[in-house]
Amino acid sequence: MKNKFYYIALSLVVILTSCDYLNVPFDNRARIDTEEKIGMLMVSAYASSSEWIIAEFSSDNVDHNLGLDFNMRTATEEEAFRWEQVTGVGQDTPHNFWNAAYSAIANANLALESIERLAEQTGLTPALRAFRAEALMSRAYHHFRLANIFCMPFGNDAANQLGLPFMDHVENTVAPHYERGTLAELYARIQNDIEAALPHIVNDHLTVQLYRFNRMAAHAFAARFFLHTRDYERSIRYANVVLGTNPAGVLRDWRYGGELLMQDDFRPNWFVNADNPANLLNSVVSSFHATIITSSFWSTRFSHNHRIANSESSRAATPWGTWATHHFPALGFGADIPKVITPKYTMYMRITDPIAQIGFPHIIQVHFSTDETLLSRAEALIMLGRYQEAVDDMNTFMMNYSATRTEPPFEVVRVQTLDEIADFYRTMPRYTPFAPTPRKPLMNPDLAIQEGSVREGLLHAVLHLRRILTVHEGLRWQDVRRFGIEIYRREVQGMAVVSTTDFLSFDDPRRAIQIPEAVAAAGMEMNPR
Repeated sequence: MKNKFYYIALSLVVILTSCDYLNVPFDNRARIDTEEKIGMLMVSAYASSSEWIIAEFSSDNVDHNLGLDFNMRTATEEEAFRWEQVTGVGQDTPHNFWNAAYSAIANANLALESIERLAEQTGLTPALRAFRAEALMSRAYHHFRLANIFCMPFGNDAANQLGLPFMDHVENTVAPHYERGTLAELYARIQNDIEAALPHIVNDHLTVQLYRFNRMAAHAFAARFFLHTRDYERSIRYANVVLGTNPAGVLRDWRYGGELLMQDDFRPNWFVNADNPANLLNSVVSSFHATIITSSFWSTRFSHNHRIANSESSRAATPWGTWATHHFPALGFGADIPKVITPKYTMYMRITDPIAQIGFPHIIQVHFSTDETLLSRAEALIMLGRYQEAVDDMNTFMMNYSATRTEPPFEVVRVQTLDEIADFYRTMPRYTPFAPTPRKPLMNPDLAIQEGSVREGLLHAVLHLRRILTVHEGLRWQDVRRFGIEIYRREVQGMAVVSTTDFLSFDDPRRAIQIPEAVAAAGMEMNPR
């Protein structure tokens, strides 16, 4: 018996000594103990999945097209369109986006923890300070993206609305339980990260600036965030950093893009190009987006069709003229294919089997651009009553986006006055599902927008321009939520609206997409229904 215990004790000594000799940590995660490793880790602090399909198909940019030959690429399209629980777990689903966003946040937190540990040895060097600011900004942005999908819109009642877990540390426990907290608490934590990061965001540590939070991208995000929280002065201040004193000089060269050939993806490749100064933050994500949105074969049952485009969005007339004057016009496939697209995105295959030539489809997302930041500033200016400045921004955008048409039917694009823009929209017939127009009532009671006012007319103008600019990118869903725009679900045959099948009121709880089933099964409180 003594010998038996002796051998056990000896074995333990050998094991423990061996572990000490090999210096193998019990936590087998990689040790991030140099500035170079922190930089490599930060590449993974950006989500590899997208919420665009969820948001786009939840918005009013999509109708149900009636036809036996019309199809879907994924079930997510119909489930999102009907504001139902999305049951899938693959690309473009809430499940996939939730995991990708929180994974990016976890990597940002690991970077922050590693920075603090390394700073105890070396001090907070300029590089560590820059990485810390980038990690905080990434953490804030991904929480913000999650909130805009899985929470109700931010407003006066945010203290009573469900938020989401704000992850601010590296998780070291198995199956932890998280409380959702309130939306007000979530936004306060996001704001704290933005404010802590923004003064220290620099570009010096970035080898490829466009795919990381550089200085301009950080300010564009801040401008959008404070637009959502209605801190309009701060939104304008941060937008000013992006736009400078000559906004026209930093906008996308739409004329050049529109002159590119349609074949071989010249236009979408130009749109997402890393050297395009109008792009402020890009990312590569796994997604069927390009197939669903731009394919003439796939996803024809629920789509941005001719009825929406011609009467509400990309092809609806503006005070500056018709869509025929746009340098980068929306394109249709023909009357028998119910799709109108703006050719901004294409599919890039990440090949997993070179022999069989199969892999996973990806797109390059543009998260922030100078054009969108300009229109965000215009909205903030309107809300502050600085109407002429807002009109100047809208004119700047449209005079760059459009050109005088020199062939029949001739159209002259010119700068519009404040009264011309406001009157164009506030005297327009109000939207109905069977007689649609861009003028949908702005029902959010927090905003108290008087119908028929100059403010209402200018807001419809900037919302219409943003809808034209950001179609297919999910941002319309954010505008629908923020302004309380109500949505009718319609069945459409050709250009005829056959019937309505559902209605989303301004206070409908379905404006918060339901959290993934697996997350709910693990104990997370579900959104009310």
